[in-house]
Amino acid sequence: GRRIGVVYEFLHGSYFFFLLFVFVFFFQAEDGIRDRSPSRGLGDVYKRQILRSAMTQTSCDMIEGLSTQDWEKIYDISQKQQLAPMIYQQIFSNESFQNSDPGFQQFWKGDTIDQAGNQARKSILFLMLFDKMRQNGLTPLIVKGIVCRDLYPNPDLRTSNDEDLYIPRDQFGKMDEFLQAEGFMREELIKDKVYQEVPYQNPRNGLYFELHMDLFPQESGAYGHFNQLFEDAFDTCMAVSYTHLRAHETDSYLV
Repeated sequence: GRRIGVVYEFLHGSYFFFLLFVFVFFFQAEDGIRDRSPSRGLGDVYKRQILRSAMTQTSCDMIEGLSTQDWEKIYDISQKQQLAPMIYQQIFSNESFQNSDPGFQQFWKGDTIDQAGNQARKSILFLMLFDKMRQNGLTPLIVKGIVCRDLYPNPDLRTSNDEDLYIPRDQFGKMDEFLQAEGFMREELIKDKVYQEVPYQNPRNGLYFELHMDLFPQESGAYGHFNQLFEDAFDTCMAVSYTHLRAHETDSYLV
């Protein structure tokens, strides 16, 4: 992809593998690839074909002869993986889809408009908040979320429930005060407990994200040691400019 290519150009030495690992690990999780459940039938097969054509920006006219029930299965699977708007954008002119139930077509269209509009709104609010954090002397890094969505041809069609921020542990107190002043809420923290991540939600605008002090569970025998590889991430991060959000352009810093 275009953005992956940019990332490769900025990686040096051993960081090539480790930063690529984070992108692959989280990017696959975003696409539901970590779901190890058995195949969900033809609906899942068609969804993958359509998604592939969306990513390569090619036609999906090879899909034909599907019934309304088949399209409903594709919608259900896509919705669970937060891909429904992207899939609709790819198939709305498909002849087989146009021959499906008009009411269902209208439902999926309206759902796509609602989800894409809400995602664009949340993305703008998040980037504005991110800028304000840095203006207040905080140095968060963005992990997956909006960074991964920018790898897609139409980022706001790839919806996400939350964003993830990685911060130096010594900034947690200041960040916590900042977020609560901005209207975010969190669960009561246990005194003297060392937290690896803390979720925050703003009931006024719907923003939800997780604040990470560690990228991987420290107690994990499989992944815990990877945290050591990112101890200098705040010095070796790179800036990415987001221009697809016309209402707000910013430079965001990512792992």
